[in-house]
Order: sequence, then C-alpha cells, then structure tokens
Amino acid sequence: TAEKNMMTTLPLVQDLRSDAMRDRHWLALQKVCGQKFVVDERFTLDNLLALGLHNFVDDVQGIVDRAQKELIIEKALTKTETTWKAMELIYPQENPSDIPGLRVEEELTEALEENQVQLQNIASSKFVGHFPGASVLLAEKACYFGAGYHDLVGCHAKVGQSGCHFHWQSRYP
Repeated sequence: TAEKNMMTTLPLVQDLRSDAMRDRHWLALQKVCGQKFVVDERFTLDNLLALGLHNFVDDVQGIVDRAQKELIIEKALTKTETTWKAMELIYPQENPSDIPGLRVEEELTEALEENQVQLQNIASSKFVGHFPGASVLLAEKACYFGAGYHDLVGCHAKVGQSGCHFHWQSRYP
C-alpha cells in the first residue's frame, strides 16, 4: 500500500540526507534504482519518492553505510595529513660552532605511533576502496618516517659517544 511504502521510504530519505553522501554514492543509488537523476537544488522530495526506494531498502542502507564509513576514513586521512604538515623536527643549536642536537618532542612520537596504527587499520578496511592510493601511501610514509625517526633518535643518542653516520637516502626510499 502507499502508506506502507511511505513509512518504509521516509527513514531512507532521512539517511540519504547524510553529509557523507558524495557523487559516487548517488551514482550507486542510480544504478540500484535503475533511474538517472541529478542531485542539485531542483531535486525534490517528490523526485526521491519517485525512485521507489521502498523496493531497495537493503541496497539504500548499504550505500549510506558505505558513505558514512568512507567519511570516517576521509576525515582520518585529512587529520593525519594536517597533523604531519604542522610537525617539525627541532634541532636546537646553542652556539654556531656546535653540531645541532635533536630535541625529541613527545607530541611527535605520540602522533607517529597513533597515526601508524590508524593508517594500517585504514589500509586494511573494506571501505578503503575509494582511497586506496592515499591510505596505502600515507601508511608507507608513516612506516618509513617512523623507522627513520627512530634511527635518527638512536643515532643522536650515540653522537656523543662514538659518532654516527646517518644515511637517510640509502635506507628509506
């Protein structure tokens, strides 16, 4: 009945209002419904109801769920990138003739460890399909940076003892 269809469709309409919905998700909805449409300022509730969403409940919920999971990944990747653009290795130098030291910031170490785990989780997520290059590249960079950073910190600790030669280029691509 029309009433039952409306009762089934309205929660789906609410779900589709999610900020997580991107063009790719609307395209997936078009495929599921077998209809072409454009989501713009002229797209109305009537247009949405005309899609017969009540016939595709599981598919619509799956599209919205994917969109929400991808938004979480998108936000995490953006946050990670923003975090690392702001991070700095600090080499204080008391006198111009001194060899600069390395000041190990706890914030940097914590961010590195947190982001390595987070990026590895993202890279292994089934929802990473839209971001495969970005998440894998960031995870690899985090691993290389982490290994290099820990080597650099270890090297810095040895400088006062016997000296240390650190060759970043030859070890980390």
